[in-house]
Amino acid sequence: KTPKELEILLKCLWKLMSRLEKEFTLSASERNELLGLLASFLRRLPSPVWRDDHENDKPYRTVKTLIHRFCKGSGLQVLDDLESLALEDSNILKGQVQSFLTALGFNIDNNTHSGTVAPNATQSQELNEMFEKMNDKDQIRNVLVQLHKFTKENPTIDIRPNLETLTEIKRKLVEKILADYKKRDNKKLQGHRNKLQIMAERQGVACIKDLTEQQINNLNSKHLS
Repeated sequence: KTPKELEILLKCLWKLMSRLEKEFTLSASERNELLGLLASFLRRLPSPVWRDDHENDKPYRTVKTLIHRFCKGSGLQVLDDLESLALEDSNILKGQVQSFLTALGFNIDNNTHSGTVAPNATQSQELNEMFEKMNDKDQIRNVLVQLHKFTKENPTIDIRPNLETLTEIKRKLVEKILADYKKRDNKKLQGHRNKLQIMAERQGVACIKDLTEQQINNLNSKHLS
């Protein structure tokens, strides 16, 4: 990248981080793709590369800040997102992610399908209705699917109080089924990320090199509008 192109990319990242600070609305596939890109950056340009050139470490500081915003917005869900990455990528990010989560006040030793935010009135009513239906053996399968969807869409919501209303045997069963659902989703996300990575390697770099500076500006303006 030329210095001008790098500056454009950094501005795009900071604009993205500003949006994430206001409202963290990334989908599971978007979170997976972003984490993969962050890991790729740190794998190719780890911290030792930047230590001898502190005046030009803005890209590295930007990536670290983005990881911090990611942790702040998704909470403990990011630990589950890491499981969908290749092992090498997950290991690259795990240390920083755990450090940021701890600094933000999250308990990384207790990550059982729960965030740290209490549900609002509507969410609380929805959870209560789902857990009440778990007493009906004819509805429990559908309820578990609904609960899995709820935890995916609301990764920061703490559902432990609801889990504790169940008997120990049923609670462990529910936790196991939810964990199995997550593993299945993570496998799908990993396959999706692999396809995106192959596409990027085949087409992305070549396309960017063909763009003029004006086209790059127009593309970024259109994408961020």
